[in-house]
Amino acid sequence: MNEEKDTREENLDAAAKKKKIKRVEKSVLSVLLALVIVAVGFVAGWFGRWGALGKKKQSLLWAIDVAEENYYRDLEDALYDNLFASFGFDPYSGYYTAEEYETVVNEWNGQNLDAGFSVYTEEKPLQVYQIAAGSSAADAGIRKGMYFLKFGKTEETLKSGNAEDYFTFVANLKTGDTYCVLCGDSENESEATCYTLENGADGAGISLTRTYDPMRVYQVVGNSPADKAGLKRGMYILGYGASDNKEEMTAGSSADFFTFVKSLRPDNDGNIFFWLKCSFDKDDADASVYKLTMAEYQASYCFYRDNKVSYRFRTKEGSDKDKKPEAVLTDEPLTALDDDTAYICLSEFTGNAAAEFKECLQKMKDNNRKNLILDLRGNGGGRMNVFAEIASYLLKDATAGTQKVAYAKFKNGATVSYSVKGSYYKDYFGESSRISILADEYTASASECLIGALIDYKTISFSDVYLHRNGKGEARTYGKGIMQTTYEGPSGSALKLTSAEIFWPKSGKTIHGVGVTTADGANAILSTLLPDSTDSFLQEAIGVIKNKPTVSPDAPSVSV
Repeated sequence: MNEEKDTREENLDAAAKKKKIKRVEKSVLSVLLALVIVAVGFVAGWFGRWGALGKKKQSLLWAIDVAEENYYRDLEDALYDNLFASFGFDPYSGYYTAEEYETVVNEWNGQNLDAGFSVYTEEKPLQVYQIAAGSSAADAGIRKGMYFLKFGKTEETLKSGNAEDYFTFVANLKTGDTYCVLCGDSENESEATCYTLENGADGAGISLTRTYDPMRVYQVVGNSPADKAGLKRGMYILGYGASDNKEEMTAGSSADFFTFVKSLRPDNDGNIFFWLKCSFDKDDADASVYKLTMAEYQASYCFYRDNKVSYRFRTKEGSDKDKKPEAVLTDEPLTALDDDTAYICLSEFTGNAAAEFKECLQKMKDNNRKNLILDLRGNGGGRMNVFAEIASYLLKDATAGTQKVAYAKFKNGATVSYSVKGSYYKDYFGESSRISILADEYTASASECLIGALIDYKTISFSDVYLHRNGKGEARTYGKGIMQTTYEGPSGSALKLTSAEIFWPKSGKTIHGVGVTTADGANAILSTLLPDSTDSFLQEAIGVIKNKPTVSPDAPSVSV
């Protein structure tokens, strides 16, 4: 009996073990099946995604893989640097490495690390370098050294361009074709002569060259080492060097100068110094020498002047580098102003610009000035939120609240408005106050938005805008009616892309590619782009504004 019982129990145990094994097998099979389904789904999804990329993206990814695996040298850095560079679809778009983006963000917040100035090289018009004997140009009377200003098939179709443009134009002509060139003994087109030339087997016999003036200081950042050293916008840079010895200084191109700056090494205290020889006179043998340093500083963006006092925003020597600049009395009164008018220069819509602008308005109020000349020359724009905050002090025909001062239209049809959070015009201006705007061909973006908002809210009319007119007779603002958005990526990198068009708040006007022009009714003042020692553009604008009768912004405007 016991043996039978033991046998039955063994049989039961064996059956139970078989059932358990089957359950385990089923579980394993279920897991494997699930994994297979997931894998198939993943592969199907991957191939679906791959198929959705399209042939060009597939080819690009394939080319990257092949190059990385088979090129005989390690090319990862060069490969991706070139790929990222291709995101520069326009002058405003581009890829930032983590280090570059950190610098950009710091600059948005006004935290800079440099000497605090930029340079500008003004290229002269093309000049005739050589005339071939017996050529059509020689027969026409064109001489070596003449300024070569324009060219075209006929006098009515003359256009300006560089030497490459001209020679491409000639190369597309047939032998025996005639065309026109505008040449003169000065840069003034009104004094030039239009010559008719015949294209020969070797062209018309003209060789061209171009000369450049010395570098000039284009912009000086407020509170920077350059600002504190006394460097001024418009000065010629006649020499640079690692010491203050004028005889050892070099006069070179902007590329040479930047190469020189990059070659500098810190002294024992970790400071990097260099010296500039500068003057408003490009032939000044006794030009002053300025000591510059590469340093961290908080940038400032406004300065104030009337006919009695002037203020710049500065931090005191030895202050913490993150300390915001404060208004400091300087000795730069603008004596041409009358007793009712103040002048504020606003260089950028960034960092602490709105707070500085408000403080300048308070200085204006404290000094009993009711009119304002706002200088936006060279102001390339900045942050839209800073623009909106500054606009809140200048909208005459606005109620307190959230007035729209610009709006953006995106690719997907979405519209985003930029609005003020209050209206403070009456805190600083009265009914008879006048605001005038100074601008040039580098007044762009947020600056043009501000002009648009002031016009749409009837603070000013177009006739209150004063534009720089160049030697070619052109007078306009830059014409940037597009906006960029910065997208933050992995590992601190970022991609800045032109993402929307910008429109004026009420009229819906866009100035992109056109700018504000004399055709709108703005005034034009003939002068050099950069100021001389007296800033002749500013002096003439003040004279016109003083003698201008007060009119409503709705009245027709007149150009001078």
